Amino acid sequence: MISHVKSRTLVAALVILPVMAACSKAGQNSKVKSEAGALTIAAALPKSTGFAFGLSITKLRGTKLFAQLVAQLREKSADNLAELKQMCGIDPFSDLDSFVLVGDESLDSKKMIVFVTGKWDEEKVGKCIAAKLEKDAKEANASDKISVKKEGKLTEYTDKDGDKFYSAWLSPQLAVFAPGDEGKGRLADLVGTPGGIKDNPTTGPLLDKVDTAATAWGILAIPAEGPASQAFAVMGGEKPAGGYLTLNYTKDLDANVGIRFSTGEGAKGMSDKVTKELEAVKSQPLFGDFVKGVGIAATDKDAVMKIRLTEQQLDTLVGMLGSQLGAMLPMMLGGH
Repeated sequence: MISHVKSRTLVAALVILPVMAACSKAGQNSKVKSEAGALTIAAALPKSTGFAFGLSITKLRGTKLFAQLVAQLREKSADNLAELKQMCGIDPFSDLDSFVLVGDESLDSKKMIVFVTGKWDEEKVGKCIAAKLEKDAKEANASDKISVKKEGKLTEYTDKDGDKFYSAWLSPQLAVFAPGDEGKGRLADLVGTPGGIKDNPTTGPLLDKVDTAATAWGILAIPAEGPASQAFAVMGGEKPAGGYLTLNYTKDLDANVGIRFSTGEGAKGMSDKVTKELEAVKSQPLFGDFVKGVGIAATDKDAVMKIRLTEQQLDTLVGMLGSQLGAMLPMMLGGH
């Protein structure tokens, strides 16, 4: 009984995941189109990439969901947004174009880097960061702690607590940031040899399966052990080696979620199990209507789930998840 509950919970999570992805954005256009920015970032991903999750803000602009979320976030973050606009001349909801969060297989936040494109350049962003560091340091009476140092293509920033983070610019509107002392080495490697992901035997092929010009996309290597592996262990059978996501959203939502195995038998086993669980979920009052447009099939070593949600279904599901999203979005955007 418990195993069935866990399996159906995972099936529901796979359906909800694309909705969560479509709800976690904010920003807009630049001299570089969103599609071009996303592709440039994808081409620059390092060999150490264990996961990447990309969001195109331009693709969301004009959608009803985007307007609702931005209105909520502007209200909750009014003071911070006003300060950023006054200090830097930047409005993240109109200037941010796209971003990609990247990490290794450990999923350790200290080892993550962030690629960002937007309506700005290195000088404007550099002055903004320096001004924010100075303001915070004065308020904490710690002006002697902060510093900004340019070393070749890298810039080192030290905040009022003595913590460091680094930035590098790969094109006029494309920047990459990394936290901590290790960040310098990671960015130096990236600047020196961009695009190393093509030599990664796991995530390189996964990247070929996604559309990096979509509203959202993601790839994930799943190690033999660890949190990512454990999340799929409840399904039983062969553990997957990786996964990928392509999501498009205007009014309706259209997503493909692929789960890669080492063997074709593993993919077929996952497909058969999820198909059975989907049939069971269809009879449930809470999620039954949402899985009517969901199907899964095995293709070679991949189990590929296709998820289709109409505008009406999406509105209903977002309403159900509204309170959770309201609490999560400020944290996604760096709030508390």
